[in-house]
Amino acid sequence: MRLAALAGPSNPDAVTKHQEAALSIAQAGKAWDVVRQVRRDLAYRAKERGDWRSVWELYRQNMELTEKEIWKARVSGEAATLEAQAQPDYEGAVEACLELAKSDATFYERALESAEQGKARAFLRSLATLGTALRDVPPKLRERRNRILRQMSDHPPSTPGDAERLLLALRTVEDQMWTHPVAFALDMQCAACSYEQMRALVPREGVILSYFTLPDRVLIFALGDKGLVGPRFRRHL
Repeated sequence: MRLAALAGPSNPDAVTKHQEAALSIAQAGKAWDVVRQVRRDLAYRAKERGDWRSVWELYRQNMELTEKEIWKARVSGEAATLEAQAQPDYEGAVEACLELAKSDATFYERALESAEQGKARAFLRSLATLGTALRDVPPKLRERRNRILRQMSDHPPSTPGDAERLLLALRTVEDQMWTHPVAFALDMQCAACSYEQMRALVPREGVILSYFTLPDRVLIFALGDKGLVGPRFRRHL
């Protein structure tokens, strides 16, 4: 989505007005996919203006929103979709931090945090999903669900009221089944490390290398026991 199409590229003020209005409407309606996309549009415009602070803030807000939405996901497939859709936000945040680090070196630390958060999210969610798969659902709930499904299959409801009753019963038992794996998955401490936590992991006189790929370069962060060396990169061939 490029809201510039509504006003034309020659009228940047009108573009911004449309974007801000769309963001307010999407937030009010809790249309989070639209919120994320409009923020990306705003970040795109801010990047064109060279306003990297705004770019960073918009992508940071998107990352926070995605983190909240991932843990509301009912199934791992939904979470994986959110993760894939959020990748441009992590990449955009890293790029913004690198630009801001030219005048404020602490943004190298934010760049490393954003890069590690982007890489760790899918891995950590996979661990939670694996843990969920190992947790048994109580047999009585499984049997109740199977009984409802057999009833729906062998004796199709004759009235809309019967159909409604069976669907409600099925939804209720599935919700009860889901409370067991969800509780176990959320017990796992799935959170990416902060910069200070990463630094604490560096062995004495050692170094940790972290790699992150942007569309036009590969970043290499070198974190030593005395702090972070600015990232080096090479362009894709």
